[in-house]
Amino acid sequence: MKIHQVLLATAAFALGAVPTPAANPTATASFTDILLGPGEYQYNITLHNTGSGPIGVYWFSWVPGAGFLSAQPTNVMSPSGWTDQLTNNGAAIMWMSTGSSLAGGDKLTGFSFDSTETPAQLAGTFMGTGPNAGDAITTSYVYAQLPNPLNLDTLTSEGTRLVTTPASTPGVPEPATLGLLGLSLMGMVLARRRMKMS
Repeated sequence: MKIHQVLLATAAFALGAVPTPAANPTATASFTDILLGPGEYQYNITLHNTGSGPIGVYWFSWVPGAGFLSAQPTNVMSPSGWTDQLTNNGAAIMWMSTGSSLAGGDKLTGFSFDSTETPAQLAGTFMGTGPNAGDAITTSYVYAQLPNPLNLDTLTSEGTRLVTTPASTPGVPEPATLGLLGLSLMGMVLARRRMKMS
């Protein structure tokens, strides 16, 4: 074997031994709302890890440097094995794993908070000024873990941006469908009466 072939083989082996950096986590998230009382809502979030690596941080209504919630959330709750922290003067919520990261392919419920923001407001866009004007209020980021040290460049390069969306609700039947159902029931009642008469 010639010397340059040995060198090439050694270089290829060395490159193969270098660990490749883990891909940023990917996720989807959705929320449901419950009216608690006049002007007070509870929001419940489900986070779904769509990647293969773990998720250890879910930062809601936030982009690096800005939070989008117009009303400070109250009664913030976390899933088991997670903790929460209000950031950006109460305009965002950061949930962090305390040892139970969300594994690839899994879903996690238990993220919740109360707010005076209506579901329509929460599903809207940020009306402030600056580079984030027009972003969805529920823009969020997920991380495997928070980079150390924290800086904006690292936060955007190591996390993945997503929008937490309203959960789909079962469709309400159209009036025509309800009308047909009513006619069918009426026909069954009439048929039963005829059977009793004969």
